[in-house]
Amino acid sequence: AGSDGGGPPVVSIEFVEAPREADQVTEQSGTQVYVAPDIAAPLADAVMDVQDMGEGPQLMFRQANP
Repeated sequence: AGSDGGGPPVVSIEFVEAPREADQVTEQSGTQVYVAPDIAAPLADAVMDVQDMGEGPQLMFRQANP
C-alpha cells in the first residue's frame, strides 16, 4: 500500500496461502481477505466491489455507509 502523492491510496493485491503475522483477517462473500496493518484502519469502513469500467472489471473500495 502507498500513495502516489496526490490521489487515493494505492493498494496491491496478492493471492497467498495464509496471512502474514500482523495482517487483519476478514471474510467477504465466503472468501477470506488478509489486510496489511498499515491499510486496515483506512479500509475498516470500506466495502470491496467490482465495477465494469469499459476496459474490463476494476476492483473498487467504497464507504459502507456513505
